[in-house]
Amino acid sequence: MVDGTPASAFSNDCVLQAPTAFCSSGTISIALMRRAVIALCADRLGNSLTNQACRVFVNATVYLHTSIPWFGVHSGYECLTSYVPGDAECAIVSPTGHLRDRVLGKLISIRRRYGNAPQTAIAALWRFERELASSPRAIGHILYGEDFLRFLPRVAKEIMSRIVVTLHHPRGQWTDRQARLLGGISNAIVLWSRDVDFFTDRLGRTPTVILHGVDTTFFRPATDVPQRFRILYSGVYLRNISMLRSVIERLHSRIDGLHFDLLVPKYFRMLPDLQALDRLRNVTWHTGLSDEQLRSLYQASSLLLLPLRDSGANTAIVEALASGLPIVTTDVGGIRDYGGNAVFPLVADNDIDGMVKLVESYVDSANIRNQVGRACRCFAEKNLAWPLIAKRHMDFYGKTQAT
Repeated sequence: MVDGTPASAFSNDCVLQAPTAFCSSGTISIALMRRAVIALCADRLGNSLTNQACRVFVNATVYLHTSIPWFGVHSGYECLTSYVPGDAECAIVSPTGHLRDRVLGKLISIRRRYGNAPQTAIAALWRFERELASSPRAIGHILYGEDFLRFLPRVAKEIMSRIVVTLHHPRGQWTDRQARLLGGISNAIVLWSRDVDFFTDRLGRTPTVILHGVDTTFFRPATDVPQRFRILYSGVYLRNISMLRSVIERLHSRIDGLHFDLLVPKYFRMLPDLQALDRLRNVTWHTGLSDEQLRSLYQASSLLLLPLRDSGANTAIVEALASGLPIVTTDVGGIRDYGGNAVFPLVADNDIDGMVKLVESYVDSANIRNQVGRACRCFAEKNLAWPLIAKRHMDFYGKTQAT
């Protein structure tokens, strides 16, 4: 066994037994010698990277996460790690850009036959495994499970039994091949309830639903009422861009004085439907905002316009809720878990007329807008505040450890 994985996983014809590497015929296999050298190098380099960092935990959580480049310190699911109770031990492992990590990741990818894999992510997974192997009572949590899913079959079963994996993609984004990999996960969290049956069928067990948290202290309503009616749109992934274009063009032609703030990375603005919006005089584009600039944009807005094709949890939705913004979106995915149809009204997917009418109702009535905005803020405080969400995660870790 090498790093908790049977040696047979790395060799079809021989078992690695350093320092010699002979096949059953007694002939030295050059390919096997190469794998033995790679394994030795990976072990030594891995030890040099992890021996000082690994600690022995009794009851602790080790987090593994990748960073989303456009998220600041107050956005994203990785904020969970900032709300671990002060009396709880934890360690955080994430990919780095260090040369040693890239080399280690390459060696491990060859050794485990991962093929073309992100080297720094593989090195982070290795260090994550080492932390858990050194602490048999610790729980591991992979925050963005889809990033590591195809590499998990090589992780030792004992360690996998102590790993929690959070899944973010709605069912429509899974291929059959990807979904088959879910069977190796013992402890899964999903962030919305609609797709529980889908994941249960593929996991072989029911996942636990815990909602996505939000920093309600940082993201909060403005103290002053915005002077002009500004409509905020954010993101690209799983957005219904053609519906967005139609709604904005129709609103632009029917209501004077509206302003649209579109928070979209520059490299996505070449999409034809977004290029069409660039021709409108009352559109402002935003990208690369700091946390404080993002908060100010929410606070300066009158509502969030976010037509979606599908959804699990959505960062823009939870931040708008915390900011007390009325939300105009489609009835898809996990939106109902986040106040849709209970706190704020929804429209059907591709119902352009319905979405335009809903925006117009907010433009026409400050009372309705303020009432829905207050309800959104209240929902976030009662259901999504990170301390509450972190407590639910801690409870789940305790149940996982008990089994």
